[in-house]
Amino acid sequence: MYCIIKIIITFNNIKSPEYNRVLLYFITVNMAQRKSPGGHREEPMKKHIVGNDIHFRKLIENSYSGITLLDGHLRTIYHSPSAERIAGWDNASQASETIDQLIHRSDQALVKQVLQDVLSNPGLPQTCTFRSRHYQGHYLWLECTYTNMLAEDGVNAIVCNFHDITRQKEAELLLQQTVNELSAYKYALDESAIVAITDQKGIINHVNNNFCRISKYERHELTGQDHRIINSGYHDKAFIRNMWATIANGKVWKGELRNKAKDGTYYWVDTAIVPFLDERGKPYQYVAIRSDITERKLNEEKIAASERFFKAITNNLPAMITYWDTDQRCLFANKKLLDWFGTSADNILGMHKKQLMDAAEYENCEPHIRAVLQGKPQSFYRSFHKGDDETIYTHTQYVPDVQNNLVQGFYSLICDYTEVRKAEMKIAEKNRQIENLLENITDGFIALDNNLCFTYGNKHIEQIFGEQAQNMIGKNIWQLFPDMVGTPTWNAIHEALEEKKYICNEDYFTPLSLWHENRIYPSNEGLSVFIRDITQRREEEKHLRLLESVITNTTDAVLITEVSPLDEPGPGIIYVNNAFTRMTGYTSEEILEKTPRILQGPKTDKQELKRLRNALEKAESCEVTTVNYKKNGEEFWINFSVSPVKDASGQNTHFIAIEKDITQAKNEELQKLKLAEEIAESLKEKNTVLESIGDAFFAVDKNWVVTYWNNMAEKILKTPKEQIVDKNLWDAFSAAIGSESYIRYHEAMRTNKSRHFEDYYLPLDQWFEVSAYPSEHGLSVYFKDITERKKSELQLQILNKNLQDQNEKLKEISWMQSHVIRAPLSRIMGLLTLLQDGDAHEKDLTLTFLVQSANELDDVIRNIVDKIIECEIYRR
Repeated sequence: MYCIIKIIITFNNIKSPEYNRVLLYFITVNMAQRKSPGGHREEPMKKHIVGNDIHFRKLIENSYSGITLLDGHLRTIYHSPSAERIAGWDNASQASETIDQLIHRSDQALVKQVLQDVLSNPGLPQTCTFRSRHYQGHYLWLECTYTNMLAEDGVNAIVCNFHDITRQKEAELLLQQTVNELSAYKYALDESAIVAITDQKGIINHVNNNFCRISKYERHELTGQDHRIINSGYHDKAFIRNMWATIANGKVWKGELRNKAKDGTYYWVDTAIVPFLDERGKPYQYVAIRSDITERKLNEEKIAASERFFKAITNNLPAMITYWDTDQRCLFANKKLLDWFGTSADNILGMHKKQLMDAAEYENCEPHIRAVLQGKPQSFYRSFHKGDDETIYTHTQYVPDVQNNLVQGFYSLICDYTEVRKAEMKIAEKNRQIENLLENITDGFIALDNNLCFTYGNKHIEQIFGEQAQNMIGKNIWQLFPDMVGTPTWNAIHEALEEKKYICNEDYFTPLSLWHENRIYPSNEGLSVFIRDITQRREEEKHLRLLESVITNTTDAVLITEVSPLDEPGPGIIYVNNAFTRMTGYTSEEILEKTPRILQGPKTDKQELKRLRNALEKAESCEVTTVNYKKNGEEFWINFSVSPVKDASGQNTHFIAIEKDITQAKNEELQKLKLAEEIAESLKEKNTVLESIGDAFFAVDKNWVVTYWNNMAEKILKTPKEQIVDKNLWDAFSAAIGSESYIRYHEAMRTNKSRHFEDYYLPLDQWFEVSAYPSEHGLSVYFKDITERKKSELQLQILNKNLQDQNEKLKEISWMQSHVIRAPLSRIMGLLTLLQDGDAHEKDLTLTFLVQSANELDDVIRNIVDKIIECEIYRR
């Protein structure tokens, strides 16, 4: 037995039939000795090996390979000592275990297949690797070689030579798992990050697809180049030196970089550069991992610019502005408020609103605060106290900050109008006198300041505009009446304001159906405009001009007949214009008192004439297209519309016909129809032409069965010819039933007239430009995909709308602040001359005070306007 192990150790890699025969020879001898305690039959062999027995026993006991013998039923009949040491099973224990019990479930099929091959191929070794259960219950990886020696005399067994490769297998599995994990990490990194690898000098050795995409360079253009190829020049030299010093010392550098793409555009990346060190601790390559933060950086720049813009606006507005959260804590205060209270932003931020007011003031404001926190804007007048020394009169507005239908806080805008209020009290009486005068004039009257905002409107203007005068005060005329922009009235008002001259004009205002005469008088304070309603006069003039134009200047023929008889000979002609005589060749003298039937002939459409007679009998309008004949017998196509003329009592007195010679258009249409028919007839011979055109094309017969479908139609509609030709069009495209295409195709087929239109097809999310030409055989359709053009038009409309909305919001905020002050200023300066009456000393004091106050307010407003203009230019 121990000689067997010696042979296994020495010839473990030979595994030939001869090797197994020698091996089994020693095994059978050992087994025979165990079966025959006396050893009589094997005495010669025993003597032969007894000299080597001790030596082989030692080798067997220390062998790393095991030997097992199986009978023809694959039962274990022998287990070598080394096999017992490896697998933990002795001969008695393993004999009771089957292969299914010993082999791992996942490996049973493999082992059984190998054993079947072994049984089928005596003497031929078969090797396999599988997991076998140890006596203690865990599994070992074994590499086994089976040899069928059942027919060998003295052996009669399947020899299994195996050794334990568990550690090797586990190491292989761990290595494969590690490789898989590294591959997964690399894939995830390449998919989510921008990666570049350089040598220690910064020469690029590798970039991933994301790097190429954001830099717009091809991979071959980057490989071998210095990283300066994407340097934008944005960062200073000290910044770059610090980065290189960090990574050269073997430390990871993290930061944000602005790089330059191949096309000259810039992009921002959040970067981590990791140095890889050699055995001396020196970097031999760098791996840069980046993420695109361009959008975030652009947003940060926009936010910073917006904050600067907001601060500039709020600090220069003539109002105290604060922002309060829902707990009434101050989150923002502009410079004017801080200066008035003599405090700083650090002191006021976080302060409760009660701390800026005394108890009585807060009690008066509290209802407005509750209302604005419910999302309701508030506007009110109040006095504003600072300690015990100073009080001002203010106009206060609370504007809610609503986000996602929730109130987040509110803005407080406080405008000082103390001086204005005092001035208003002094001139109130004069205002009432002037208003009484203006209310009694018969024309509409409005007063506009130099910004074209209403400062006054009398009662008659309310009747003209249908708007209460008090609702117009302080509002810009073009904001109230935007439809007037660009009209003659718009031009006249701007001309009078800019050139300071009197203008009188007449204009029509469509929204009110109003003709008006405007007399515009300029002044230093703005404009005074008297408006008179002249609608009735202009309508009468328009009616007369319209009749004259229709009769004398139209290029269409005009024919007026008596209302009867409708039977033979027909109603007599009482008037024709020059266009009629040119079109028919008849003179007025030749045609008057004749019937229109003089123009009819053999090709005149009798069905159309019948339809015309039915309409005339019902006193209804009717449009007819047919063939008529000139005086010289020449045929021409005519389209005419006949309408009844009624008197004041509603009785029909005449018929009037407007006629147009459509011969050329009709001939062109007939030519197109003829061409379409010819194309339909010769489709088989002209496939090359139809397939080479840039547009998609298909043809259907009168039953909507597709007779032709070119390659471009296949491509655009994603439907092969084989699936559509000889099929009903609407069966194939049922989603298009009821669509614009469906309606227009049926119109073209029904009227025998071509149709050109655009349509959107929802299933493909595409827009098409379509031309449909009918023929006696059916319909020929040309179309092309215009989706991208339509999307561009929509995006441009959205962009323009957003820009207009932003500009309107800015104008509204600025206008709100400036014109609250501007309206009383206009009245102060406009009525200064009315204070000439009274005591001279009192007059002089009042005039001096009012002029000074007006000039101060005027300077403030001009400053506001300048800032608004600057902001508008900046935004553009």
